[in-house]
Amino acid sequence: MGSGAADALFVVYATRDLALPAWQLGTVYATFSVATVLGVLLAGRFAATIGLFRATQICALLAAAAIFLIPAASLGLAYPALIAYQLFFGLTGTVWSISMTTTQQLIAPPHMQGRVAGFVQAALMGTVPAGALAGGALAAWVGNVPVLTGSAATSLLAAGSLWLPQRAGAGAGATAAAPPRSAGLLSEPGPERP
Repeated sequence: MGSGAADALFVVYATRDLALPAWQLGTVYATFSVATVLGVLLAGRFAATIGLFRATQICALLAAAAIFLIPAASLGLAYPALIAYQLFFGLTGTVWSISMTTTQQLIAPPHMQGRVAGFVQAALMGTVPAGALAGGALAAWVGNVPVLTGSAATSLLAAGSLWLPQRAGAGAGATAAAPPRSAGLLSEPGPERP
């Protein structure tokens, strides 16, 4: 919900409140694209270094924390703050998404893969329009900066839930277990198994 509200307000906030010209807004969005490519390239190596579930936890927190750069842009240096937001959010959000999806695939039994993926996507994507609607309505009432700050706090709380204690084996298996070669994310190229 937090990122849905932030996404819904981003362009209005950047152009009306911060008075960013079109070329700066375009550059801000282009930075996100570059950052996602970097995230794709670094995700496997990062997860192999610290563990798949730990990569999910850390990158979820960093991506959520990056959202605070959006309302912080109103304090001055708006253009650099939004560039930094898109860079950090694009990079860490991409690594989080890849690590989370891979963890999900490793934990879910093969016959449940479709159901688990469908449920996760419905849960994630179902909250985005609700957050956008709530964020837009609240911003019309209290202003963009308080809603964007609340959006960042909501996202950070959601990411923090990944650090709550877990049942034995719920996330630990994904940290310690090496994925099969077919997962491709953490395995190095080598001879194929028979």
